Order: sequence, then C-alpha cells, then structure tokens
Amino acid sequence: MEPEYKLRKEMVEIGRRAYGKNLVAGGDGNLSVRCGPGRFLITPSGCCLGFMKPSDLAMIDSSGRSLSPVRPTSEY
Repeated sequence: MEPEYKLRKEMVEIGRRAYGKNLVAGGDGNLSVRCGPGRFLITPSGCCLGFMKPSDLAMIDSSGRSLSPVRPTSEY
C-alpha cells in the first residue's frame, strides 16, 4: 500500500473513532499529518470527521497552499 494512502486511511479511522466516542460533533475538529518534506494531509473544510473518505483529505504545502482540488480547513 502506498504510504500516502495508508496515512489517509489512518486519518479517516481516527476521525471515525473520535466521532464515534462523541469527542467531536458535526463539522467540529481538525486532523493533520506531515506526509513528507513540506507536505501535509489535512481535513477538508466543513467535513464531518465521522464520515470522511480517504479522498476527502486535502494536501497542502508548508506555506498553506493547496496541492489538491480539495479545499483544506481554514485552521491549517
């Protein structure tokens, strides 16, 4: 499995668990992970952590510029 996709799946699982334990509600909360030099996966804007898919996650660089078509959360 590709390392980036594995990180995406793990982030989705963490979001699902946090939502399932009522630690977040609706579009609350954000997750992010460094996935390489100057690259980060981050939750998208307005997405419920309990219902994310790996493809929902946004990729940004260290300056906050989007590297994917998904709009990242504004709290990056």
